[in-house]
Amino acid sequence: MVEECKTKLKPNCDHCDSQVKDAYDLQDPRIIQKLSVCLNGLSYLSGDLTYLENLTKLDISKNNLEELPTSVCLLKKLEHLVVNDNKLVTLPDLVGELCSLKILCLSKNQIKVLPDSLGNLDLREMYLDDNNLTDLPLSFVQLNDLKTLDVANNCLKTVPKCITNGMKRLEKLDLSFNRSINHLHPKPASNRLRWLYFKEVGPCLWFPSWLFTSMYVNFEEISFNRTQFERYDIPHGNIELRVKRLSMENCNLSDIELGKVLSLATGLQELNISNTQKVSKCNMLSNLPLTALKNKKELREIHARATGLPTIQATISEFENLTVLNLGRNNIFWLPDEICQLTNLEVLIVEGNSLITLPDNIGDMAALVKLQAAWNSLSSLPDSVQRLKSLRFLDLYMNDFMEVPESAEKIDCLFGFDIDGNYFDTTGLWIGKVSYEDLKNKIRKNSGIVDTPRFSGPRIEATENSESSSQPPSASTGNNSPGEISPKMDNEKHEFEENWDVSEDSTDEFDPNSQREPKCRRKYKTFDDGWRWKNFFDPSDLHSKRTGERVLVIQRNNPDKLAIMSGEDQFEDA
Repeated sequence: MVEECKTKLKPNCDHCDSQVKDAYDLQDPRIIQKLSVCLNGLSYLSGDLTYLENLTKLDISKNNLEELPTSVCLLKKLEHLVVNDNKLVTLPDLVGELCSLKILCLSKNQIKVLPDSLGNLDLREMYLDDNNLTDLPLSFVQLNDLKTLDVANNCLKTVPKCITNGMKRLEKLDLSFNRSINHLHPKPASNRLRWLYFKEVGPCLWFPSWLFTSMYVNFEEISFNRTQFERYDIPHGNIELRVKRLSMENCNLSDIELGKVLSLATGLQELNISNTQKVSKCNMLSNLPLTALKNKKELREIHARATGLPTIQATISEFENLTVLNLGRNNIFWLPDEICQLTNLEVLIVEGNSLITLPDNIGDMAALVKLQAAWNSLSSLPDSVQRLKSLRFLDLYMNDFMEVPESAEKIDCLFGFDIDGNYFDTTGLWIGKVSYEDLKNKIRKNSGIVDTPRFSGPRIEATENSESSSQPPSASTGNNSPGEISPKMDNEKHEFEENWDVSEDSTDEFDPNSQREPKCRRKYKTFDDGWRWKNFFDPSDLHSKRTGERVLVIQRNNPDKLAIMSGEDQFEDA
C-alpha cells in the first residue's frame, strides 16, 4: 500500500519534532511512504523519525535547516531525499548508511565539503548545484551506477577526478557556471554521456577535442553557451562529433571555427550559435558555413541571432527539413529566393534586419506558422503571402508601411497580427471580420514572439529638426499625443551632427581659447546604426574615440588641461 502525506506546519517554528510527529500521528505511520514538509521555515528537525519505517521519499526542502538530522540517516528504505534550498554546510557521515538511497537532491545550500561515505551508496541521480563545493570526494569514483550529476554553479577549479576516473555509467553531466574552470581536460571516463552542459565556464584555452573521439557516440545535447574558447584545435583523421543538439551562444566563434566543428558533426538536428550578451568576444559571422555540414536533411532548427550576418546563401535550400530559422537582429538586406524552397519551415524570424522586401515566392512556404519581420524597412508584401494557409502569426511592427497590405488582409487563418509603428493609424482597424486590437493583443502576449516592450499607434516620420536618439523605444520620452510614437524612435532617418568650421576667418584672428558655437552641417545616415541592438557586441566598441570627442571630454572635465594643450602663444607674431 502506498500513501503520501503532505504537511504544512506553522512557519518559523522552533520545536519542529513534535509537529512532524503530530503530522503522521493522524494515520498509521507505517503505511506512509512519501512525506513532504517543505516550505515550513524549519530551523531544525530533531526527534526520532524511525516511526516512518517504510518511508521511501522525504522532502524537507525550502526550509532553514543548517544540518541534516541524524535520524534521517536511519531510514533504511529511503530512496529519494530532497533537502534543496536550505542552509546546510555539510552532511553527517551517517548519510552513507542510507543503503536504499537512489536520488539525492542538495541544491541551493551552502555545502563546502561532502562526506566520503556518499561514495558507498548506490546512487542514480545526485543534484549538488548552487553550493560552495571546490571539489568532489575521490570516493565518488565508485558511483558507477550514477546516471545524472549536476554540480553547476559551485566553486570548482578543475573537472573533478572522480568524473575523469570513475562514474562509468554517467549519462548527464552539468558543470555550468563554475567560472574558475579554465580547461575541460581530461575527458570523462563514462562512454555513455548523452547530455553535457559546460555553460559559462572559463574562459578556456582549448575547445575540448575529446568530443570528437569514437568513445562518445550518443550525444543528445551539448551546450557551451557563454563559454569562451581561445583556440579551436580540432584533431585530424577519421573522426566525427555525433550530437543532435549543439548550442554555442557567445563562444567567440568565427566562420572558420564554426566550419571546423560543423564539418565533423553528424546527426545534427538543432544548431544554436546566437549571441545573447554584449561581450568583447562573441560569435561574429560573415556567413553561415553550413555547406560543410554532413547529413543536411537531418537539421531541423538554426538559431543565428545577432551574429552580424550580412546575407544568407542560396544553399540554405539544401536543408529541406528545416522547421525553425532564426536570423533576427543581423545586418541582412535581402533574402535569397531559394529560401522559399523550405516548404517544411514553420517559424521564420528576420526581425531587426534591414530588409526592404520579402521574396516574391514566399507563398510557397506552405508550412509557415510564424513570420516575424518587425524592425525592418518593409513597405509592401508579395501577393503570394495570401497563399500562406498555415500562417497564424504575422509581425510587421515598426516598418515603413503606409497602409495594411492587401495580401495580409486576405490571410484567413491569422490568429495574431501586429502592424503598429508604421506610417498610418490603426485605430478602429478591422482585419476581415476580426478586430485588429484583438489580433495585436494576442501576438504581444506571446512571449515567444515579443520579447521587448512595444508602443501602440502610428510612427511619426522624422523631420530635419527632430533630435536623434540612440535609445530604444522604451527609453524615449516626449509630449506626444496618445497613440503616437516619438520621432526619436524612427530609425529610418537618424541624424547626427558634424562640426564644420566654414567661416572665412584667417589664422591671425583665430583664438583657440575662445568659446564659440561651432557651425553645424546636417547629415543623414545611409544605413541603420543598429541602436536597437546596442546590448550586443559591436567591433566599433573597441575603436578609440575621435580626437574631437576626446577634446570635448577634456574640456568638460578639465578645462585647464585643455588650455595647456592648445598652446596659448602659438599664433602670436614672432
